[in-house]
Amino acid sequence: MDIEDLRTFVEVADAGGVSPGARRLGISKSIASRALARLEAELGVQLLARTTRGAALTEAGAVFREHAAKACAEIDQAREALQPEGELRGRLRIALPLTFGPTHFADQSPHLDGGTMARGCRENVGNS
Repeated sequence: MDIEDLRTFVEVADAGGVSPGARRLGISKSIASRALARLEAELGVQLLARTTRGAALTEAGAVFREHAAKACAEIDQAREALQPEGELRGRLRIALPLTFGPTHFADQSPHLDGGTMARGCRENVGNS
């Protein structure tokens, strides 16, 4: 089971729909939908009842959401415990033109991978 699929499910459940949940996570609606479909397929149950106005938790989804949220929180705490004090950590999202990022911004920090930024991917700072 993928932790990012769990995080997506919790966020969509809390936001009340796939679109608002995807916006909170900074991902596309289709990526969020695929993550939810993988999770539901793996579990063999429908977690969300989707409508044109949003998504509501099914009975199974409500039970699973509580456990998924706790699992995500535990993993976050474990990662925090491994980080040295005072170190930068977390996800840093920066929107730059592809020509600007690798040539001007990437050299400013040894923790950022300019090649990843050039491909337009999200970059993680530290081990988060």
